[in-house]
Amino acid sequence: MPVWTEAQPRSSARSRALIGAGSVMLVALIGAIDYWSGTEIAITIFYLVPIALGAWFVGSRTGYALALLGASAWLLADLYGGHPYSSPIVPPWNAIVSLAFFLLTAWALAARRRTEQRLVELMDIKSELTSMVSHELRTPLSCIKEGIDIVADGSCGELNAQQQTHLRTAKRNVDRLARLLDQVLTFQKLEARRMYVEIENADIGRLARQALEEFELPARKKGLSLALELAPKLPQVACDRDKIAQVLGNLLSNAVKFCDHGAIRVRVARLDGHVRVEVADQGPGIPAEDLERVFHGFTQLAQEPGKHVEGTGLGLAIAQQIVELHGGRIGVDSRPGAGATFHFTLPVREKVATERFVAALARGA
Repeated sequence: MPVWTEAQPRSSARSRALIGAGSVMLVALIGAIDYWSGTEIAITIFYLVPIALGAWFVGSRTGYALALLGASAWLLADLYGGHPYSSPIVPPWNAIVSLAFFLLTAWALAARRRTEQRLVELMDIKSELTSMVSHELRTPLSCIKEGIDIVADGSCGELNAQQQTHLRTAKRNVDRLARLLDQVLTFQKLEARRMYVEIENADIGRLARQALEEFELPARKKGLSLALELAPKLPQVACDRDKIAQVLGNLLSNAVKFCDHGAIRVRVARLDGHVRVEVADQGPGIPAEDLERVFHGFTQLAQEPGKHVEGTGLGLAIAQQIVELHGGRIGVDSRPGAGATFHFTLPVREKVATERFVAALARGA
């Protein structure tokens, strides 16, 4: 069952008007309570509720107007509440102090709100720009790749060995650039909560086996061995098969990149109502101070001298967001010189619960 997850829409003009009107009514209600309670019960703090709502959801002008209205209501309650103060200067003094406090609160909240809105706008601009550039690059890349294939298969004439070598190099780099663009687009969709997921019951053991088969050749080229350990009677999980396969692929790709010898093991087991998947390698390991950064986007950790691993640094960030979108958790256990074990969990869900799970995803849970 497909579902879109999207960011929450901004407040409409109608909702802002309703909040503004409701805040005015709330100030009037608090003022009436203040009038009847007199000086025996402190009502001051309650005026901040409508002022805060107006400043945050409507704007600074509304917040200032509500601050003035609240101070005026307080002054009228003090003057005509039937409980006179010892000095006639106390009511206006209270009103002036409260007005200053209310105005400061409204200004601070409105300023914070404007800053957050500006940050959201900048993030939207960045996301749209990245997506636009990535999409625009796809078309010329496809044309370049098609042209290379036509020349490489001999349709335009025979090629000598040197020409074939250059074409293979060009094709390899075009394919690599296409993969990088796909990673950037996937990351932007996840960041914007616009990832399309189709939830169905899946055999996680089969997905792990298929992922290992895809990396058998690149692992063999580096002299690495691959092993799969499946616990007996594994339950099915409700997930998007392609997305979880992408998570497995990203973890295995990361292991093959950084591991130069030994074995890479994939373990799948059931643990406390979850299925736990581990990808363990015998690579150089990760220092303790870098463990918190491995899942950050566009981040690559320090590498061994003389060794350069290409990539965008998005693979693990994408894996984390996909796993969390499914209600699971992802992490890593590692220390320098002892390899790394990346692991993630997916909740075990019966077939009858699939539709409820999809509804949770639709709400961005």
